Amino acid sequence: MLNLSETGRESYAPLKRLLSMRNPDLYLAENIGDFNENKDKIQFPWYKRRGPFPRAFVILENVGINSMEGVEEEKGWFELHDETGSLLVYWHENDKLFFRPKTTFEEARDTQCLLDNDWVYEVFLLRHLEKDLDFIVDITKHKFDRPSEDMDAKSVRLVGLAAQLSY
Repeated sequence: MLNLSETGRESYAPLKRLLSMRNPDLYLAENIGDFNENKDKIQFPWYKRRGPFPRAFVILENVGINSMEGVEEEKGWFELHDETGSLLVYWHENDKLFFRPKTTFEEARDTQCLLDNDWVYEVFLLRHLEKDLDFIVDITKHKFDRPSEDMDAKSVRLVGLAAQLSY
């Protein structure tokens, strides 16, 4: 997995670099196999210990999503999968747990025509490091659902989203 936060910090001014080090890191996983292999290696040093719990944000691209409704007793569980493996994640609809997701399944269904057993371009996850839980924060079904941006602008947007969710 690539730590996008660390890569972005190299271009920051010294004060901004120090301040950004306190925010949870943002990672880009090559695929679900890469994420499953490296998720336990995510570091959360003492100077990042602000907010309700130790966490990191992860981006997964080109994955399938299946609702686990009917398998689990409560709705909200989804399976992300690709050719390298699968991952069970929780996608809740309200802010009673830790945070309010930027997009709920119902919103993605209505605005992006997301269906159960669909493939999506990008999933933005919040990883609870102590509980070994992963939550869907946002999803983009098609690459061009939102205005196209270059990678630097996209990284800034995602790091900004991660910072908003860290409070």
